[in-house]
Amino acid sequence: MDPADRWQRIEELFYAALNLDPQARPDYLRLQCGVDGDLLNEVESLLNSTDKSIPFARIAVSHVARQQSGELPRTDKRVGAYQLLKLLGEGGMGAVYLAARADEAYEQQVAIKLMRPGFGPSQGMLLRFSAERQILANLNHPGIARLLDGGITSDGVPYLVMEYVNGVRIDDYCRAHRLSIDNRLRLFRSACAAVEYAHKHLVVHRDIKPANILVSAEGAPTLLDFGIAKLLDTETGRLTTQTSERFMTPEYASPEQTCGNQITTATDVYALGVVLFELLTGRRPFQFQGKSPMEVAQTICGEDPEPPSHAVARDSSADAHATARILRGDLDNIVLMAMRKEPSLRYTSVAALSADVEAYLTGHSVQARTGTWRYRGGKFVRRHKAAVTIAVLGVLAMIGFGTGMALLARRATNERRIADQQRQAAQREADFLTGIFDAATPQSAKGSPVTTRELLDQSAKRIDKELAGAPDVQATLLYNLADAYEQLGLNAQAQPLLERSYNLRRKLFGDRNLDVANAADALAHAYQEEGHYAKADGLFRQALQTAQSSPGDSTQVVAKMLTDLGFCLWLESQDPEAVSAFRQSLALNPNPDNSNGAITRSLLAQALNRKGDQAGAWQMGNEAIEILERLEGPSFHLAIARHILASLMRDRGNLLGAESMERQTLDLWRKVGGSHVDVIYALNNLGLILLLKGDWRHAQPLLWQALNARESQLGAMHPLVAVSLLNYGRVLQAKGDCKGAETYFGRALDVLREMSGPEGWSVENVLTSLALLQLDRRDYAGAESYADEALEMSRKLGGDEHPEVATALIDVALAREFQGNAAAAVPLLKQALAIRKQLLGPSHPDTLAAEVRLGEALAGDGRAAE
Repeated sequence: MDPADRWQRIEELFYAALNLDPQARPDYLRLQCGVDGDLLNEVESLLNSTDKSIPFARIAVSHVARQQSGELPRTDKRVGAYQLLKLLGEGGMGAVYLAARADEAYEQQVAIKLMRPGFGPSQGMLLRFSAERQILANLNHPGIARLLDGGITSDGVPYLVMEYVNGVRIDDYCRAHRLSIDNRLRLFRSACAAVEYAHKHLVVHRDIKPANILVSAEGAPTLLDFGIAKLLDTETGRLTTQTSERFMTPEYASPEQTCGNQITTATDVYALGVVLFELLTGRRPFQFQGKSPMEVAQTICGEDPEPPSHAVARDSSADAHATARILRGDLDNIVLMAMRKEPSLRYTSVAALSADVEAYLTGHSVQARTGTWRYRGGKFVRRHKAAVTIAVLGVLAMIGFGTGMALLARRATNERRIADQQRQAAQREADFLTGIFDAATPQSAKGSPVTTRELLDQSAKRIDKELAGAPDVQATLLYNLADAYEQLGLNAQAQPLLERSYNLRRKLFGDRNLDVANAADALAHAYQEEGHYAKADGLFRQALQTAQSSPGDSTQVVAKMLTDLGFCLWLESQDPEAVSAFRQSLALNPNPDNSNGAITRSLLAQALNRKGDQAGAWQMGNEAIEILERLEGPSFHLAIARHILASLMRDRGNLLGAESMERQTLDLWRKVGGSHVDVIYALNNLGLILLLKGDWRHAQPLLWQALNARESQLGAMHPLVAVSLLNYGRVLQAKGDCKGAETYFGRALDVLREMSGPEGWSVENVLTSLALLQLDRRDYAGAESYADEALEMSRKLGGDEHPEVATALIDVALAREFQGNAAAAVPLLKQALAIRKQLLGPSHPDTLAAEVRLGEALAGDGRAAE
């Protein structure tokens, strides 16, 4: 057996036996070890030593056995381009040094993590070191130490080069600066933001403790040491692999870590609860000094921590009693909820924990409560879920209707506060609504249930007849009925009602009224949903102009309408104008704690990405998700932002990450009740990602479902249907059905030219696909014709340095090369490579593909050496 495998086996048997009754261990080990007496002796020796004061599970058994077998490097050693200066600290699998750049390229101090030589380059340790490197490479947050470089030394020791954080432990910082309770909580929330970000990127840290949270002189915390972090499965939120490893720090380890159970993000929530306990009280919730490993495990898994206020109150000083009074109540409950033994009873996320701390700081009620009536009520609801659901829906409907009727009645009867005209309008609205709901009663419906759709249809027919003399009431009710139709996905039924509402309001109030602006904006949305982008564009601009000229403060309305206009411009392939509109919207709405601003950031990310600014797009897309996760949690808006981020990851070449994110988005959309149209967006993108991965077999059913759903919902002539036709044609091409692919590409082109005109990014995508199809069919002259047309269009839409220009240049070059003219292909491929290096960087898959194509053309031109 390989030494590394043998140590893993020893470790597995050790932990399995450790959890057994001591009397049952011998029989178990004899059964597992069989005739391998050396293996039995190794495990028994480790078990016999567990009553010594080795900190429980701080390091793996393999480390216990081998920690003395290698010396740490000297501080005069050179690692890569860096010179080690001094030892900063030691961990379970290696040591961290302060180092400086030694090649005189530039001055820089870094932290270098080296694997402990005693481990040797075993497969397991190399994989763990590699995993940490990949995890850090995927994380880009100001509160997480950045990965700068990595490699293997000349003597075979792996190393990571990380950002050097010149700071002190978070607990030491609080003591040294004598921070108040409120300031400690604010600092803690900043640390939570970094953990939230890691969880958002599917990474659970597993070793959160004060030593891994350093605070700079400016008061900014940074999260360190992802050496035992693990990636989460996007569907379950659990670790992607199950291992026997128990790398952890017991003072901050959760019960599930200690017992070897499933690790999730709730593990980090528990550790943050311990850290918060320590920051508030100056001590840890459990004291393990002098305890055996079994006693430590029993404490972590079986004993509840005392409330922080009780821990502080044991000190008889006046300051301690004052602190205990502050902690008593909400802060006690927050800490204890984070540290509950059962993961399902803790905060659902780090964001929820941070939000509760913020609620305390701002004087609002917190989520954490002791188990009183809410707990008993929750038990009752779980026992009678179906009945409670029906009852709640009924009560909510009655409350909503009753509240609405009460408000209308108040408006109608309060003669001292409203003018006679307003009173009459309110009364007519109330009478009309009463008539609508009377139609739904069993007596009026004659025993047959009335659907929402039937109720809306009846209402639309009655407006003209019953409210002929009240155009203002008509306009309001038409607007509200249209909104109800849209909530049901019936945009075609909503559009004529919105047109009538807009025309009535404009006639009544003129062009400087906010209600007129809102009606125009809603009508523009309806046109946009039907695929009439040019028509929507004009109305969005009109709505914006009306809102800007209306009296009063309409800043938020104007910001929203700028975002609406920006998205329409993006759909029309007017990217520079779209980016300008989004940035104007953000300038009016700079507050980051705002959902509308987050959506604007997400849409701006989409526009920047298509312009070729992937770095700016990535920043905006991640900012949007961070804001929405903090403000809303799982929501429709968050699903949109994640869908867009998945598209960005796809275009950055990270197809595995994009697939994971889009599957997560699809699940979220279904959970939050997203419409069928919303789910189709995710299905379409997921199918395209799988297709780009080369997995057309799994892509085909998704893209076929998206196409059928869009044709059924939107009709045959819609730009989104054209996108689905294009993607399904790509599936057929991947299968080798070139004739079928050409049919679908042709249909897509016809729809786009009919609905959006002869030019646009969607048209350019179809032309590019047709060019590649002709290459597959060996019609190289036809391929060049389509590629030339795509090149001209992409230059016109995006300028000479656009990423699609590079794609079209490569397609033209390939067509010429296959026609025997490699010399003509070379300059085109050099242009394409220069564009991609500039926009995407030298290591992007698209850049590498361009290099390969250039190499092929040079070889074909007889310039093999070049």
